[in-house]
Amino acid sequence: MKSLLNIILLCICINVNAQQDSNTQYYYYFDDTKTINGKNQPNMCDEVIVMTFSEDATKCYFYGTSDEFMDSREGFLPGFITLEATNVMMENGRISLTFNSTNHNFYSQPIELFLHTDKDIKSAGYRLWLQAAINCWMKIDMEGTYDNSTLLLTNKTIAPNKTKVFRKVSKDFVTSTYKRTLITKEDESANNKDSMFLE
Repeated sequence: MKSLLNIILLCICINVNAQQDSNTQYYYYFDDTKTINGKNQPNMCDEVIVMTFSEDATKCYFYGTSDEFMDSREGFLPGFITLEATNVMMENGRISLTFNSTNHNFYSQPIELFLHTDKDIKSAGYRLWLQAAINCWMKIDMEGTYDNSTLLLTNKTIAPNKTKVFRKVSKDFVTSTYKRTLITKEDESANNKDSMFLE
């Protein structure tokens, strides 16, 4: 009887996970500064949008860099952050959403999927960004369009004249591509606060 109950519980868990996967969409933006033979290559400045749909609400998570929250960057590496969107609106092929980095930490490496809280991120071994996060504390509004394969987003607050193309990809593609190793060990070592005490 106990074995049968365990099997039933396992089937329920598998079914729930399958439903979650089918209701989640992944969009990947290749930063256009790194190409080989005209093809985009994974880059530390790539970005990911994860959207989860339910009857109650649409949740949207952003994985990207400090560049979305500052006018310009010169002479130093970006910080990395994950945020949940607010004010998500999707209707008739148009989308708008808000990301607010205020009081959030930035880290020295790209943050891999499914890490959201500072506790989880730090537990995974991430270190704080070398630069002062307060300089990138900002609320940004994004607007754009979407269809079955792409998500076109413009950061109306920082770069109103630039539209980024996020392409719909599989979960496996994102988890195998958007990794903390997009930044080299040497660059990460120079990009975290711990390096201040090693000089």
